[in-house]
Amino acid sequence: VLIDAVEDLNNGIKNELVDAQAKTQYFDRETDTRVVIFGHTHVPMLTVSKNLKGEDVIYANSGTWIDTNLGYPTRTYVVITPNVGSSKYEVGLYQYNADGTSTLIRDAKIAD
Repeated sequence: VLIDAVEDLNNGIKNELVDAQAKTQYFDRETDTRVVIFGHTHVPMLTVSKNLKGEDVIYANSGTWIDTNLGYPTRTYVVITPNVGSSKYEVGLYQYNADGTSTLIRDAKIAD
């Protein structure tokens, strides 16, 4: 899918534009892609929506590990867990804590 270069240059710093590209590039096309992970915006996010086939799809942005002044959680990461023997996926967005533990921020599951 072609992206308008002027729009991209003028709006590339906006989180919404980058996050929307998962839908534009993967979910609004005839594709079997069910999970997309980005990390460009440094803003952690996990959403469930539908693709053109009406199937549940998951978009996650892993956020950032070291930035401290963005007003969003830091030390965030994404875990994708495929369930062996099925087509089900679980995606979790986590934050690593100073004490070495992790906190689940949000998770989602999809299955055929």
